[in-house]
Amino acid sequence: GSNIGLYSIYYAKSKGGKVYSFEPSVYNILQLAKNINLNNLKENTFVIKNPLSEKNQISNLTFNKLDQGGSEVFFGQKIAKSLIETKYNMKHEFSYNSLGLSVDFLVESKMIEIPDCIKMDVDGTEELIIEGAKKTLSNHKYRPKLVVGFSAESSNVSKFSKEKLIKKNCDWILGND
Repeated sequence: GSNIGLYSIYYAKSKGGKVYSFEPSVYNILQLAKNINLNNLKENTFVIKNPLSEKNQISNLTFNKLDQGGSEVFFGQKIAKSLIETKYNMKHEFSYNSLGLSVDFLVESKMIEIPDCIKMDVDGTEELIIEGAKKTLSNHKYRPKLVVGFSAESSNVSKFSKEKLIKKNCDWILGND
């Protein structure tokens, strides 16, 4: 998600235009809103507290960290349980049901405009969100740039990054090792 707004604020300040910041973590929303206000961006930066998903659905939103600026928030009971137990080998702190929305639904219903750029860092659920943005990413004359952040699960970050770039059909990729 947007976390505390580092990339949202950078994009809004450097490019102008509208920025939609999706951040489902109740721990990050307050700091995200503060940062938007501190930078006088409340007119063109919109905070959306719903998680993005492959489809519109009510499902489980699971938190592994309870600190402000934290990450590892998962939406969708099956994917969350699988990622938490296998990849992250953690027990979740708490969870509750929330409404997840797809990018395609938001664009088609004109709740948001077609974005110029989609940046995501969603702890392994990129494929689901990209699935929910399929039409937006392919069916108009101005395809948004797609930037995906990931945690480098490999000692060979460069090779792994190139593989992720191709696998996720991204324009840019950001590795965090």
